[in-house]
This record gives sequence, C-alpha cells and structure tokens, in this order.
Amino acid sequence: MRLTRCQAALAAAITLNLLVLFYVSWLQHQPRNSRARGPRRASAAGPRVTVLVREFEAFDNAVPELVDSFLQQDPAQPVVVAADTL
Repeated sequence: MRLTRCQAALAAAITLNLLVLFYVSWLQHQPRNSRARGPRRASAAGPRVTVLVREFEAFDNAVPELVDSFLQQDPAQPVVVAADTL
C-alpha cells in the first residue's frame, strides 16, 4: 500500500498534536513553584487586566453585585462600568 503526501502530512500533523498534548499535560502536572522561572513583576507593576462592565438593560440588572464580586476577589482590580444613560 502506497502512502500519499496527504496521508503523510496528516500522520505528521496528528503526531505533532499528540506531542503537544502530552507536553501540555506534563506541564500541568508539575508543581507550581518548579514552573516559575523568576520573580513575577506583573504584581509589582500593577494589574494587567481591567474589567469592563457594560450596562445594557435598564431593569433587573445586578451591576453593583457584579462589581462587588470582582472586588472581593481582588480589591486592587480596576473595574469600569459603562452605560448609555445615567
């Protein structure tokens, strides 16, 4: 049975995907401190993510509760609430 280029490319792609899958699985099973390569500078520089809440319904929204939930997780987390009307 002859192996075509398409079959060879497909076999190579499947093999590569399996290798990546095993590598990612291996990384997830490593202790967290062994994966760290150095001190984290992101926490010292401030948060890198800002939460944006867009209020789009005038009734039955829970924007204050949502913001409180984010701030309970990380009090230094910037949260921006945007609305069309006041």
